[in-house]
Amino acid sequence: TTGTSNAPGYTCSGTGTTIIVRIATIPTSMTWKFSNVPNVTPNADVTVNNPTPTDSAYDNNGDRVYFFTLPQSYTFSTPGLYTLPVTFTAPTIGSCDNSQTDIIYVHVIPSPAIGFSYTFAGCVGNTATFNADPATPGGVNANSWKWTFHDATTANGQTASFTYNTAGTFPVKLDVVTADGCVGDSTKTITVNPLPTVSVTNDTKQICAGENVTFDVATPATGVDYNWYNSPTSTTILFTGNSYTLNNVTTTQDLYIEAVNTVTGCISATRKKVTVTVFNLLAAPVATVSNVTQSSITFSWAAVPGASSYQVSTDNGTTWVTPSSGSTGLTHTVSGLAPSTSVTLIVRALGTLDCQKNTSAPVTGTSLAVYQVYVPNAFNPSSTNPENRTFKIYGSIKNMTLMVFNQWGQKVYESNTPTPGWDGTFKGKPLPSGVYIYVLKYTLIDDKTGEQKGSLNLIR
Repeated sequence: TTGTSNAPGYTCSGTGTTIIVRIATIPTSMTWKFSNVPNVTPNADVTVNNPTPTDSAYDNNGDRVYFFTLPQSYTFSTPGLYTLPVTFTAPTIGSCDNSQTDIIYVHVIPSPAIGFSYTFAGCVGNTATFNADPATPGGVNANSWKWTFHDATTANGQTASFTYNTAGTFPVKLDVVTADGCVGDSTKTITVNPLPTVSVTNDTKQICAGENVTFDVATPATGVDYNWYNSPTSTTILFTGNSYTLNNVTTTQDLYIEAVNTVTGCISATRKKVTVTVFNLLAAPVATVSNVTQSSITFSWAAVPGASSYQVSTDNGTTWVTPSSGSTGLTHTVSGLAPSTSVTLIVRALGTLDCQKNTSAPVTGTSLAVYQVYVPNAFNPSSTNPENRTFKIYGSIKNMTLMVFNQWGQKVYESNTPTPGWDGTFKGKPLPSGVYIYVLKYTLIDDKTGEQKGSLNLIR
């Protein structure tokens, strides 16, 4: 005698299910008629000849029964109660064709409705935290959770997190397996808003001390506030708006602009830096007469810190010209003069901005008279002007004797010719800066003789 005892169980829609039949004999063949069952995949009939039982047991009557299982998993797409006919043949079956058909009942319930919630600020660069429900509304606990993100990365566990570095809308899928073996999934879409950006019409400006300066946001966006700060990390807003003016600026300073989308709350990734550079009035040059001849006068001045070039004037500033040594030179020679001609010169230093320029006090030099001697009162061996690097005598000299003494009366230099002059050394070693005494005896080309004594400054 053959028989089955297939009590209704249940599975869930979308969950792969193993089909098992229990009968009281080992048949010579079995046919599982899936073609008679709707909403199942796969749905082709399966015939197994000489099937081997996967297990056996004894029922309540003490009769032995056998279990037969198909190796393939079957999935029902729609909830419902389904009947699966299974026909088997055996010599012990007392029908004309030795066959019998039993019914397997498959109860399919909806897939588990386990959802999830999330917290997310909604902007590029923010991290979203996802939290899955622990159980179905019916109280069936979830055994596992798997999260799948738009870039195919996955995470396991009831909670997960993901950092969004690109704006857009992105799906998040949660797959769960409940304690009863059912699988379900839930998908939500995450909206990631872009970060606003800041660009400035001119982010670097140069002004003179005491002037005002205005910075303007280039093409301000609708719905975006622009906050201005005095540091990249300050929390104190100086001003909110598309342009900002600093009044009476006296020092170089930086400002930082942050963009805030008033709808999404997203904030620019970085603050835009703008700089105003303040230029002050240059120091006035100090011009001196450094050399004279019967036909020329050479003026010189020290370099002015921050000066980009120089100009000179011999008509009290009515006209300005480039120095004879060039726009960045530190000397100017007026030549072609008659003997005993006076020239008054002023020098002005120019900077990056016109407001920086500053002018020296006037200095007057006179070309040598015929048969006149000129003795400088200072020299600097380190001067950028070669004419100022030695102490030498100028004039219509036929022969001469020049001696230089230090403050203790020691002679440190003697020469019988005007050139090359004293370079500030004694026995090959540089002497310190200070006041030295010179004694000059000379004979001019007209045989007029003379003697001159005085002091000179050695500058280092």
